Parts: sequence; structure tokens; C-alpha cells
Amino acid sequence: MVRYIRALSRIAGDMPTASPRMRREVAEKQAQVMRSESDPRLDADRVIWIDSAPVPVRVRLFQKRGDGCGPALLFMHGGGWEIGSPETHWELTATLAMRAGVSVISVDYALAPEHRFPTAHQQCQSVLRWILSNASELNVDRSRVFVGGDSAGANLAASLTLYARNEGLSLAGQILAYPICDFDVTRPSYRTWANGPLLTAARMRSCISAYCPDPQVQRTNPFAAPLLASSHAGLPPAYIALAEFDPVRDSGLAYAGALMRSGGAVTLTDGTGLPHGYLRAGAYSKAAAREIDALCDWLKDMGSAVATLSTAR
Repeated sequence: MVRYIRALSRIAGDMPTASPRMRREVAEKQAQVMRSESDPRLDADRVIWIDSAPVPVRVRLFQKRGDGCGPALLFMHGGGWEIGSPETHWELTATLAMRAGVSVISVDYALAPEHRFPTAHQQCQSVLRWILSNASELNVDRSRVFVGGDSAGANLAASLTLYARNEGLSLAGQILAYPICDFDVTRPSYRTWANGPLLTAARMRSCISAYCPDPQVQRTNPFAAPLLASSHAGLPPAYIALAEFDPVRDSGLAYAGALMRSGGAVTLTDGTGLPHGYLRAGAYSKAAAREIDALCDWLKDMGSAVATLSTAR
């Protein structure tokens, strides 16, 4: 894990005066250098542009060759809403596709500060509807569509479950890895882990300002801060993976509590001994690799359970 932290330190916190464009370029180059060779059974060459009300959005599909119609995961990458792409998270989404047996649709949503809330959220709405409308062409079981993401991507995923519930769209589950569920930077974890590792409190404040500069309107909107929703009832089963060394840990913990109090099914992991961002460190840390395996097992088991339930009906 130390090697992973060192490899990503320039992206996460050692470029305080860098522009978003510079951060993105470094993130893309670093991810490419760190990427392992993909399983030859993986098809990751399919890229599709989808119409969206704000601006068109690109997605990359990760599918195991030869698999029949199966579950899908709509995945949103992390990066503080400012950096990242399907390519920076290739290693993780490829692993999810192969180990959990799901088709991963990874979203290249528009980034802040050029595109502030609600652009990315609206794009993800469009991608979800596109998946549900084109399930057969994608070789996807419409009844087994999951949403998920890490960090800022988990924020978008959680927000998307609220949208889907409000619109009567069925989701099989949600994966939220070290999610940012509100913008309360006074929580104890912000003080305890103010200096990281990887994600600092100052960096998090900067990301929030870039994505939601208006504290009265944007930061109180449940689609930006899902913890603030008037109700969390009727949301899909959740797998919430926290990190121990993480300024946003308490935000994710609060969201898990809100879901459970509303009767939701929640699988919660502590991420003991791990920093924010650890799901991309499977090749560097045995502890991170175990967390990835546990997540894949949950996703695979949930997909099978939904399929069994659908057959019984």
C-alpha cells in the first residue's frame, strides 16, 4: 500500500497549484503505467456515445467474452468530480467484470469545474435509461442492473438510486465505495484524517467547491448530497465499503445508517487499515485485494439471488 500511495501522491495532493487539466493528464498517464495486462477473455474495446440533455456522454463497456445475458453494473469513477475516466479505473472495472461476471458500463461523465452539478448527475440518468432501453442489445438482464462507484463516483451512484426510485425504475443493488454523501466538512473524520493519506480535507473542500460552488442551492440538493434526501426508503440493497484513513469516512457511515433506519439492506465494511482509494490498489496491497474479492463476491451473489427470484416469479 505504501508503494501505491507514493505512486498516486502527485495526483492526490502534491500538486496544490495544478490546473484541473494538468491533474487529469497526470492521472491518465499514471493509471496507464500502473495498469496490469487485462485478461484475454475480457472485451473492453466497445465505446459508445450516448445522447444526454446537458452534453453527450461516452461509456466504455467491459464484458467477459462468451458470457450469456447477465447482470450489469453502471459504474461511475472517482476523482473528486474533477479528474478520472473509464481508463483511470480500467483495472478495477476489468476486475469486476471478470470476477463478478457482470457487464460493466463505465461512464466518462463531464468533469468540474467546467461542468458543475447537475451535469454529471443528469448524464448518469441518461446512461441508466439507455441501459434499460437497450438491455437485449447489450446482452444484459434488465432485472439485474446495479449502480456503483468509488468516492465522487459513489456519490453519483447513490444519487442515481434516488432518481431511479422516484422514476419507478428498478435497480438490483448499489455499490458505494468510500462515498461522499453530503458536504459537512465539520465531521470528526475530516479533522482526524485532515492530512490524508491520499485524500486530504483541504483537497476535499476544493473538490466540493468545484462541483457545487453554491452552498445554499447545490449543496442542499439531494441529488448532490444524497444523505439529505427526505426519505431513504425503497432504495436497493447497498454494499458500502468504507476506508479507515479517510476524511469522508463519517459521511459514508452516516449514509449507511440512514439506509438501515429506512429498512434498507446494507452490507458495511470498515476498510480497516486502508486509505481512501484502496480499491485501485489490489496489485499493491493484500488487504485491498481482499476487499475487492469481498465486493466481487457480494455482487456475484446478489446477481444470482435476483435471477433466482425472477425465475421463481
